[in-house]
Amino acid sequence: MFTLQFVTAVCLFLSNQNAVSFKELPQADDCLKIELSLSLKGEMKVQRDGKMVAIPMLATANHHFEERVIHLSTSGIPDKVARNYSKAEALFNIEGNKSERTLRKQRSLIVAQKPENSIFVYSPKGPLTREELELTGEHFDTLSIANLIPDKGPVPKEAWKLKDASVQAICNFEGLSEHTITGKVISNENGIVTFKIEGTATGVESGASVSSTVDATGIWNEKTARITNLSWKQSDNREAGPVNPASKMRPRKHLMMQHWFQFPKILKSRI
Repeated sequence: MFTLQFVTAVCLFLSNQNAVSFKELPQADDCLKIELSLSLKGEMKVQRDGKMVAIPMLATANHHFEERVIHLSTSGIPDKVARNYSKAEALFNIEGNKSERTLRKQRSLIVAQKPENSIFVYSPKGPLTREELELTGEHFDTLSIANLIPDKGPVPKEAWKLKDASVQAICNFEGLSEHTITGKVISNENGIVTFKIEGTATGVESGASVSSTVDATGIWNEKTARITNLSWKQSDNREAGPVNPASKMRPRKHLMMQHWFQFPKILKSRI
């Protein structure tokens, strides 16, 4: 009996020692190479001749940048980063009328800060135009990615509910009403964990009520303790607000992230 109990205890100890800690481990001065892409289809509802008319809308965007972690919050999540953009562009097509936004090369250095539940950006090199602020401040919130998975323990067998602050940031809400978004591991092989995130959320953006449905898949790498790939599908139903008309949007976002051990010269300076 004693021998059996001893062997069981040893096996349990070894199992715990070998368990993978499923979490992100960001550190100050970490540098990541990030590529973001967005494709969006939808429609806006406006009044014409006394009738509600649906106007088709298409949009694409691409952002390529290196991101250096400058500061971590008390919970260990980055809340201030410096970014060097090699590409930041967006193309809009509303009822056949096209418009393009780009970031000037002189403003490629951007600092993003997140003191609370909102994010703001600026360039140490000089002022940004309104279009540049929107282009660099409203893309997928990379500062919240670490909160998509549990912050402690081994790879979970059960689903976990995302934190409210993470949902608000990722769904681009100014305020969150409620959500049912959860994550679940679907495979764990050779140090690569694939997980799904899905559910619904309601909130407020630009003074309008928004309901969103999320269906996302991510890949976490044990070697780097990082989410390296994320495909994010979201359907938004937005009521008319003081700024924007009612709309239905289906954005699809894709993120690829690579950990760098050295950062570019432009990110080495004190910011």
